[in-house]
Amino acid sequence: MSASSRMHGSRFPAKLAFAAASLVMGFLFAETALRVAGWRPLVVFLVDAQEFLPVYFSFDAEIGVVRRKDVDIRFRFPERTSGEIRFVTNNHGFRRSFPTSRRKPEHLKRILVLGDSHVDGLVDNDENLTHLLEQRLNTGSERWEVLNAAVGSYCPYQNYLWYRREGRRFDPEIVLLALYLGNDLAEMMVSGRPRLVGDGGRFNEEPQDPEFENRFFGARRESPVADLVRWGARRSQFVAQLRGVWAGLRFRSETDPLALARRECLGCVGQALEQIHWFARSGGYPEALSVLDELLRRYLEDAEAEGVVLILAPLPSRLQVEPESDRARLEATAAILGLTAENLRMEARFYGDLVKMAERRGIVTVDLVQAFKRERSRSGKTFYYDLDWHMNERAHKVVAEEIFRYLLEKRLARRETVRS
Repeated sequence: MSASSRMHGSRFPAKLAFAAASLVMGFLFAETALRVAGWRPLVVFLVDAQEFLPVYFSFDAEIGVVRRKDVDIRFRFPERTSGEIRFVTNNHGFRRSFPTSRRKPEHLKRILVLGDSHVDGLVDNDENLTHLLEQRLNTGSERWEVLNAAVGSYCPYQNYLWYRREGRRFDPEIVLLALYLGNDLAEMMVSGRPRLVGDGGRFNEEPQDPEFENRFFGARRESPVADLVRWGARRSQFVAQLRGVWAGLRFRSETDPLALARRECLGCVGQALEQIHWFARSGGYPEALSVLDELLRRYLEDAEAEGVVLILAPLPSRLQVEPESDRARLEATAAILGLTAENLRMEARFYGDLVKMAERRGIVTVDLVQAFKRERSRSGKTFYYDLDWHMNERAHKVVAEEIFRYLLEKRLARRETVRS
């Protein structure tokens, strides 16, 4: 072997070590920069959400999914000052930091709150409307528990199935159904999940599709490499970004209008425009209203049989309360979906029809739409996240305060609970 070959061979380990050190230094620099910047694009948020679902929810053959018990997990969320949301559930799976006894103690009053992800909440437990309402009610001699039984992804029919099987066993005085105006009506009609189906004036309960579990949680390819990538993405911003880039490449290959619209504005679509688009294309709005009317009849029938007060609390979307906060993306997304100005008024129409339906049934309704608009006009603050249009912590305060005032006005709570 020549002298030059020996010298070249002796340098190879050094070059390899230098390359490895450079990679490590580059990784550390990128990781630090990303953590300082807090940059988390949409695709990374979606990847995080997919990892979050099986940890927070478990499959239920009758209802679809239920929240897991005794969970304490953190979800990375860039619009929060802390950069994350902490999700804590108690011994019965309520979104609550304290245990709940199924047997209600003497002199305790309970409110059971049903709803979807807006009430389940993209906020910490102590910022959630149910916690805030309980605090307001417990400022005097009465003792209240406000149990957050809302579950992200539920439609009102799934809420009803859970209440019929589990919720009534907690012996509430009040059941508060928070119906989200932005997507609940359409989600009741989507096949796959359990639903009510109208048939010539009669309504049949249709069980969920056997494949619902896979569609909800997503097919997970189990392999050592996939497990390693998931492990790395949970702990490293840089690995999460790489995974997000790969997901984004696949995301951008979509040509379906809804997929393109989601890329433009995930929140606009998921929390408002997809429902509007669905009804504009299907013409199924009257049928959906009839199903909802039947569901409210069943809620009321069960409540009256058990001596429970049923309250309806329609939650508005950002489209109704502060469309100007996201005007450019909203208009661009609506254009992709071919929606007209008349189409975009669908939520207001739905709200009016819902209030009339509730009045006809004798169900009392909290006017949260006007409460949001008043507070928006007064403070100028925003009540929804930009990324996905869920209610932020300010919105939870508005809802809690309005429901508290309503309970006092209707004398469902005693005025002496208010302290100066």
